[in-house]
Amino acid sequence: MNILPLILALVLMVSLLTVERLEIFKNHSVVQREYQLFLKNIERTVFNEREKRLYGEGQKSFKQITFRYFFDKKAREKHPNEAKQYRLLAIELMKNLYGQAAFFKELEQKRPSFLDEILSSIEQASDDSPKKLIKQTKDLARLKLSDPQLQEAFYRMLKGTASREEIKQMAKPTRRMKEKSYPSLLTYIHNHGKDNPPTIRVALAPPEVLKVVFPNDDVVKAIVEKRKELGGKDRDSGADDLFKSEFVEKRRPGIDENLLNFKLSDQSADYD
Repeated sequence: MNILPLILALVLMVSLLTVERLEIFKNHSVVQREYQLFLKNIERTVFNEREKRLYGEGQKSFKQITFRYFFDKKAREKHPNEAKQYRLLAIELMKNLYGQAAFFKELEQKRPSFLDEILSSIEQASDDSPKKLIKQTKDLARLKLSDPQLQEAFYRMLKGTASREEIKQMAKPTRRMKEKSYPSLLTYIHNHGKDNPPTIRVALAPPEVLKVVFPNDDVVKAIVEKRKELGGKDRDSGADDLFKSEFVEKRRPGIDENLLNFKLSDQSADYD
């Protein structure tokens, strides 16, 4: 019996497996290198300059979802109900922002609950880290998650690939564009709420955040229009109550009313 073909087949299989593993290792190494560069470039001065460049001085902040509960164990234990609700909101925010991204879809197929795993890993890494490691949300990039897959996914969210404005300007984005273009998570999160449970300013929140709190697209559009109509310096004394009464019951199930602030702004939120 001639076993040469069998030996050649085995050699070919081993070669293919080796090439595949080398490719995986190379991709992982590239991501790790990018991550290290990201850590070096995210110092305070660089981050502040980036914010000025993207959003300009004096413009409204999009930061409406607190991440404080994920890296502050005392706050999490002091306000467990609020922490649970902000966990739900954080997961929904990440789904909305990155659900079409290629890295998200690929990991979701392998690990359907990976977003919840990321938040648990942030909590664990924060609890195990030196005291006051995270003073600002940008310091989240310094956390070392125990799972490389989760670390890579979270890194991609923090870094983003395009600004919010650049994404909004895309005319009829293709599926490929949606897979490759997504904003930084740092655009939408903050670290307030250590002493008092923070609230979401419905009158100032961008549509991306409103979608997290009010899952119906028509409701989000109605909120945007109504706050433009009722807001401003010359608003009626009862405008805040009117605004609240129209939308408070349309919030996402599981989110308490006290997490939402319906006070209208002196200036209407004019971004879309």
